[in-house]
Amino acid sequence: LVRSRGLGDVYKRQQISCILPQKKRKFCSIHAFCKKLYITDIGYYPNATFHNRLRAQGISQYILIYCIKGEGWFSVEGVKKQVKANEYFILPKNKAHEYGSEIGNPWTIYWVHFDGESAEYLASYLQPAKKKPPFFVAPSSLRLMIFDDIISHLELSNNSDNLIYASSSLYAFLTSFHRLNIKITNKEFNPIEELINYMKNNLDKNLTLK
Repeated sequence: LVRSRGLGDVYKRQQISCILPQKKRKFCSIHAFCKKLYITDIGYYPNATFHNRLRAQGISQYILIYCIKGEGWFSVEGVKKQVKANEYFILPKNKAHEYGSEIGNPWTIYWVHFDGESAEYLASYLQPAKKKPPFFVAPSSLRLMIFDDIISHLELSNNSDNLIYASSSLYAFLTSFHRLNIKITNKEFNPIEELINYMKNNLDKNLTLK
């Protein structure tokens, strides 16, 4: 496991990246529970000035990049697109691509490389058929909590159970980018549901009983 940290941005988060060694990737690719979908690399880069990647031959995994602040861009086989805050895109496997941060307004991104038997389906599922990337996604504190949970378990990847847990959590992280239909109820007559929704929308706060 390769891990790096750096200074955080205004969100008080630190730069972090986890790269699974080949031995662990091999384990995931053949394990009955992980082989459908697993992580090869994952990370968070705040205020990523001069961040740029060029892969002339592409790589053998899909890459999801989620921008929460600033701006950037990406190019797949020569077609360039701009990326703004609250947008994400997925780079296809084995295709030439390049991406980077805007120098004047560098992006802050969460990113993950993923593979497995269901990776192609997940990549397609997260990209609306009638729209072109990048795609808008509403901010979600729960999404970021899942990310942190995955990272914390990958730090202990020598334990096979942690790898299995991280792989299972990847489903929740990726599908959080899909627009879901949420049941709307009359909260005036349902104070319990109103309270639950309030807690869900304030996961980043220290709530008191009062």
